[in-house]
Amino acid sequence: MLTFQIREEVKRILESFIDAQYFFDSLDSINSAFPPIDRCINNIAINGGNKAVIVEELRANLSTTKKLINNVKPRSFFASIEKIKNEISQAKLIFSELSQLEEIETNLETLSHSYESFIENYSPESAWTMIKESKSISPLLDGFKKGLSFYLSNSEYPIPSLEAGRELSIVLSSSMSLSEFISKLQAIEEIYKELCILTKVSISEFPIEILKIESGSLLAKVFGNSKVIALLTSLITSGVTYIYSNYSQQGQLVSLPQKVETIESILELRAKLKAEGIAVEEMDENINKASVLLSKELNRLISGQPEIIINNRKLSVGDEIQKQLTQSKTALKIGFDDKSERKDYYLPKD
Repeated sequence: MLTFQIREEVKRILESFIDAQYFFDSLDSINSAFPPIDRCINNIAINGGNKAVIVEELRANLSTTKKLINNVKPRSFFASIEKIKNEISQAKLIFSELSQLEEIETNLETLSHSYESFIENYSPESAWTMIKESKSISPLLDGFKKGLSFYLSNSEYPIPSLEAGRELSIVLSSSMSLSEFISKLQAIEEIYKELCILTKVSISEFPIEILKIESGSLLAKVFGNSKVIALLTSLITSGVTYIYSNYSQQGQLVSLPQKVETIESILELRAKLKAEGIAVEEMDENINKASVLLSKELNRLISGQPEIIINNRKLSVGDEIQKQLTQSKTALKIGFDDKSERKDYYLPKD
């Protein structure tokens, strides 16, 4: 599992705790019955004294528990427990280390039963069982919440202190070889470099920086010039949207653009540059050359990926087409013919 997926699940668990705040408020109410009971137990264990009187006092304190937790509404209490139990059950399907999750799940179930028994007869015995279970689960949940919050705080990565900078996060869901992994990272870099040239942004002054990389599936978080990253994000989104919308049931693209004009109509590079304040009136040749190069690199980046997440936005060819792609290993591409006029627009190698 990638870090961002773990973080999302941790956030969901913490959010479920917030949604179930009534449960934690109820725990506080139940736990408020413990101090006088604890004093009675200590008097018996430590001070001796008239045990019969102390026991009677203990039973009297237990009998007043109903008044102390009168603000706890059974229906709301059970509903809030179910919210937490459901989230814990979902987390068990994702995480491999289950001991703490299972302990919380068991304690929630036990507390639920003990509270149910208490409201059936309000006896001192059932009150004591409920209070014990409440006191037991409170530190367990508190430690669990603090641990999750600690993880979120310390799994953040530092953002470079660049005033004109922006982050791009991209996740490619399919597994890939080392060479494919490297190739797709290179594609991101090449697109960034080409956009720097078009926008007249200094690559040496605003290099693309790696914030985080994880393998298995590819998770890449990069940082660069704000204007260039915005263009990069938009171009990847346009390329992915076109490819996925034109991927047929037969595993073929419905139409394969072969001309520079067609590639431009897909990527809308000219319009995107203009939107970023770039004067495009005398850039026809450069834009044509860049369109072909960008199309090539986008193909390299997107090829074979049935699902891509760009800045937490999920794009997919759909469940059925994704299944076909996984089985057939058919490469998805923006598409152009090697023999077409695009050869006239390749940039010379450095």
